[in-house]
Amino acid sequence: DGDSMFTARIYVVMDTVQKFLRKVEKLVEGQGICEFQFGEFGPGFAGGAVSLRLVSKPQGVSVTVHLQKSYMEFDQREVAAEGKLYFVSSILFLEEFTGRLDEFVAGESVEAHLDAYTS
Repeated sequence: DGDSMFTARIYVVMDTVQKFLRKVEKLVEGQGICEFQFGEFGPGFAGGAVSLRLVSKPQGVSVTVHLQKSYMEFDQREVAAEGKLYFVSSILFLEEFTGRLDEFVAGESVEAHLDAYTS
């Protein structure tokens, strides 16, 4: 719809973000697959998790994201707010994303987002 934004706050060390940035930069340079995970999924881990899979093809970048926030009590059981997203981005949007990640790593920003096409 053009107005959706999905976020998850997770805690990672900057070295992990730099490794992810290098993988995404390689993907921008050519077609391929980039898979990465921040944090850990499951009730035994605090701080949430994000799993990403980016597949670069000539027609665009297919993105799969699994987000999970911390667990909470809900209807007499422990659950996590979570979701899976599937969307299409582009190499141009991926290049812009790497710039945002660079700013994040440098401490010039507190977030980095990847834009997507709307249908």
